[in-house]
Amino acid sequence: MVAGGSSPDLPEYAASLYHQGMAPLIMIGGAYSIKKGFFAGPSEKRRIYQGPYQTECDFYADVLAKRNVPPQAVIGEHRSMFTKQNAAFAKETAMENGLFFQKAILVCRPYHARRCSMYYRLFFSETDFYIAPPPACSPKHDDWYKTADGTALVLGELARIGQQFDYADIKKFD
Repeated sequence: MVAGGSSPDLPEYAASLYHQGMAPLIMIGGAYSIKKGFFAGPSEKRRIYQGPYQTECDFYADVLAKRNVPPQAVIGEHRSMFTKQNAAFAKETAMENGLFFQKAILVCRPYHARRCSMYYRLFFSETDFYIAPPPACSPKHDDWYKTADGTALVLGELARIGQQFDYADIKKFD
């Protein structure tokens, strides 16, 4: 499962894991960021991934296709606009396709891993998740505090966890 976004590093890494035989299927999702209201295109490697893309899911599907992942190994949803929706709509998509996961790899950025895994575990309570950030992603878990940007990213994620999770969400972990 790949968290939504505009950077190609997440689906590129998912393709690598797929080709290593780590997962027979890649679930992608995302419409666009709720903050922007539209998908502005890839944040990196625009010469490789030229689009046009209506959604993050369209973009991720193109990245995976360019990385030789067969279309039948990709399942996506085009509606989610934030992380909780990514997880909720991934669960809906899995159920619509008769999919049940005992184990899954969650590809996300290191600083996003806590919130992302909390949401995916909330909706896929029966699934054991392995968190797999792309190796080149930064900031990493052991150096985020060394730069102002890294600190802002991590502390911003912590704030969003506190703002977005409510008592009902937390009780589901019991």
